[in-house]
Amino acid sequence: MSEFIKLEKVSLSYNGSTELQDMAIHEVDMSIQQGSFTAVVGPSGCGKSTMMKLLSGLQAPTLGYVFLDNREVNGPVSGVGMAFQKSTLLPCETLSTMCCCRLKSARIMNTVIDAESRSTLTKP
Repeated sequence: MSEFIKLEKVSLSYNGSTELQDMAIHEVDMSIQQGSFTAVVGPSGCGKSTMMKLLSGLQAPTLGYVFLDNREVNGPVSGVGMAFQKSTLLPCETLSTMCCCRLKSARIMNTVIDAESRSTLTKP
């Protein structure tokens, strides 16, 4: 089997700091083979959801690299879905942006998405 997911020295701090005490996860090295079954388990607050955000491209690492199918993850990954523990909007995004997130990850032209979302979200 070939390597499908790879994390190289991945660290993440939600405030952008590179100080160890600010890291949600620190220097994670991991690889997962294509076709394998892998579970990430641990207590609340240990970084499981953070890891999923990194793998899906919803969050960029502060340090290190995330690869999916030998390509570096630099934004939302097409074909990857994630169910959040708490069903809320991302606090920094508008309703229109959240509704169009999947379309943008599928590489549909931004001008088409923006026009359609404005039209749809303003209908009575």
